[in-house]
Amino acid sequence: MMKSLWTLLVVLTASLLLFLIYVMSAGRSLGPLTLEEPSPARTKDGKTRRLPNALIIGVKKGGTRALLEMLSLHPAIAVAHQEVHYFDRDENYDLGIEWYRKHMPWTNSEQDIILEKSPAYFVAKNVAQRVHKLNPKMRLILLLRNPVTRAMSDFMQGAHNKRGRPVQLDSLDDSSLKKLQADLRKRLTIGGTVNSKSGPIRIGCYNKHLQRWLKWFPRQQIFVASTEEFTSNPVPILIQLEKFLSVDKPVAFDWEKHITKNTNTNFFCLESNGGATRKKKSDGKTAKRCLTGSKGRDHIPFPAGLEEKLYRYFAPYNQKLFQTIGQKFNWVRGRGNWVRGRGVITTGFE
Repeated sequence: MMKSLWTLLVVLTASLLLFLIYVMSAGRSLGPLTLEEPSPARTKDGKTRRLPNALIIGVKKGGTRALLEMLSLHPAIAVAHQEVHYFDRDENYDLGIEWYRKHMPWTNSEQDIILEKSPAYFVAKNVAQRVHKLNPKMRLILLLRNPVTRAMSDFMQGAHNKRGRPVQLDSLDDSSLKKLQADLRKRLTIGGTVNSKSGPIRIGCYNKHLQRWLKWFPRQQIFVASTEEFTSNPVPILIQLEKFLSVDKPVAFDWEKHITKNTNTNFFCLESNGGATRKKKSDGKTAKRCLTGSKGRDHIPFPAGLEEKLYRYFAPYNQKLFQTIGQKFNWVRGRGNWVRGRGVITTGFE
């Protein structure tokens, strides 16, 4: 009898050890363990560094930088100004949540919302599950742009990076323009048809990516707006986002006072009572900061037939998206752009 009990104890002990080895191995491959709630904040000089409770997840070239900067004006919202890429890059995710926390801002007692932006999150396959693992109540923000103009913007960013300087249409000769158009056609098509494996095309199939998020988060936790509406007038979108984010300490915040448009450049300028949205003039006085620099790159004209081909390709994807989100965006040719010379210049929200 004693021998049988001893044998049973040995077997159970061995089984437990094997199970622990399996769990530890799985933990390394999956990243940080599931958290019922975000872990406690770190405190320094009366301020805290907390994990985010809201994310701007996309879309690339959809105006997410402008949205982040505008939301940072609100006294109840603290933002991480750099893209952290915690959830989409394994080398970062494996470092754990304390590494992630170090990239969050120090916040005061008035700041209820901690916001991070990495547009790559929307299209990366494992991100939705990882975000849910950290915080199932995470609020998600998604700006979606006409996929045709988004693809063009994506291409122009690549051309800008390749040249090491902006592509300025007014200074392009016919040969250089034709080469860019040939490169665009090569990037977006293969064998005369739209290349579904091309990055700029794949990103624009929004409904495919959104379905992956809806497996982990309810629709009411995902705020969706169009880039075109946002660039036309950001204030109504920002007011909707205040409600969506459920700011615990609502304040009478006048968005129109802090966001103005430069009618000469068509860029929006931001003004707050302090922080990263402000910069100093040489005389020490405070100046508005306008969304310029890498934003608003020129777009070349589409080569013959390509624009129509892209609209036909994206049409069924757009229709499925509109059915999924219960919204419809006016994504038609020529909308949201300004003609300049031979090409198109964007709104400055890229």
